[in-house]
Amino acid sequence: MIILMDLIGYSFISPVVQNIFYMFYILTSFYILYGIKKENQVRISHWALTILSLILFIIILRNSIIGFPLLFIFPILASKKSPMILKLISWIAYIAVCLFFCLCVFIRHGFARTYVLSNEISPDKRYNAAVIVQDQGALGGAIEVRAERLYGGIVKKSRVIYTDRLSEPKIQWVNDHTIKINDLEIDLNERNILGKKTINL
Repeated sequence: MIILMDLIGYSFISPVVQNIFYMFYILTSFYILYGIKKENQVRISHWALTILSLILFIIILRNSIIGFPLLFIFPILASKKSPMILKLISWIAYIAVCLFFCLCVFIRHGFARTYVLSNEISPDKRYNAAVIVQDQGALGGAIEVRAERLYGGIVKKSRVIYTDRLSEPKIQWVNDHTIKINDLEIDLNERNILGKKTINL
């Protein structure tokens, strides 16, 4: 459930609460894995672990923190009775996922910097347009606008609705659910933006 919520864009509005949420998730995941290992009854076949490795690529690309505890499923729960060729394939896939995880962490936390430049709340306080700067140093970067649907002042669901590599966009709310970014008007209740598909919040 935690993984699904993160993958579809839900998070806590408060960064402190979000970090506590991540810590709880990691500690709980390791506790469950330790409990399973201690019982020594559950083992996962290598073909299933290979599929899991492919899924982990997507999860890590979306959020490396969510993917981190899942990396330990392989060494802890891998079956010892699978054919050698299947073991070899699954181990190669697992090593590739681990390298991909390290690369993502290095890029995102090594020399990349992401921060909120500004926030623009809609007139009815249901949406927030957050201008996010992704500074990747010599690799360049981008400025994106995320539309955040606010739920009870606790949880938000965010989607990227605009990206610009050049300059900070000018943002203005037209009404409660329509936002103007530079010359582009985006109705957050619609599924298309001037012919471009988007996702309802």
